[in-house]
Amino acid sequence: MNRKQKQVMDSLVRVRAFLDAYPVTGALSSASAEQSGRDMSRMELRRQTDQIALVLDGFIRPIVTIARWSGSTRSCVRRSAVT
Repeated sequence: MNRKQKQVMDSLVRVRAFLDAYPVTGALSSASAEQSGRDMSRMELRRQTDQIALVLDGFIRPIVTIARWSGSTRSCVRRSAVT
């Protein structure tokens, strides 16, 4: 075994000894990172849905109601002006 291979093997032994002494806690895999990303995406989608509902209920629907009311008033005025 040459010197470089010996160093690699020694490093492997030290890493294994360290991991045995200090076991990994928590999720460190890429799958958990993907799951975390999906959770964030779901939360962001939910936030956007809530914001859209707020805009619709607070701004768009009242404007539509006013526009419909204004349109019906104008059409009545036109009809009465014509007859």
